[in-house]
Amino acid sequence: MSRVQSMTGYGRAARATRLVSITVELRSTNHRFFELEPRLPSGLSAHSARVSELVRAHVQRGRVELTASIQFHEADRRKVVVDEAMLQRYHDTLQALQRRFHLKEPITLSQLLTLPQALTVVEERVPTDKLAEPLARAVEAGARELAASRQRE
Repeated sequence: MSRVQSMTGYGRAARATRLVSITVELRSTNHRFFELEPRLPSGLSAHSARVSELVRAHVQRGRVELTASIQFHEADRRKVVVDEAMLQRYHDTLQALQRRFHLKEPITLSQLLTLPQALTVVEERVPTDKLAEPLARAVEAGARELAASRQRE
């Protein structure tokens, strides 16, 4: 005889590597069938099928909202990129204008760096394959906690 369990519950788990910490929260409510609503950051969305599979192993019915968040351990993953080719084109264009209008003012680096697209700030990405393992471990632990919560209730 199977035990009756609640359709509502909550589970939370966090897993970390040297690169990231991933936290997963799961909430379930009453629903006739299994329905998962994953809210994954862009770096994790490629793993939604695996996430569904892991949750489904512990929850057969109910609507489950899963929210995952990533915290990178490196303080600042941004870097400044200088488009040297663009700066050269700007410089050449400004020199041509100097000659055409007989201007004597020197062209300075600070002037060049204020021009559009001379500098851009980009965030280095962690390859999604490096996120798969901690995500799977967090989802598995969170789903187990959710199932236990539903059993207790």
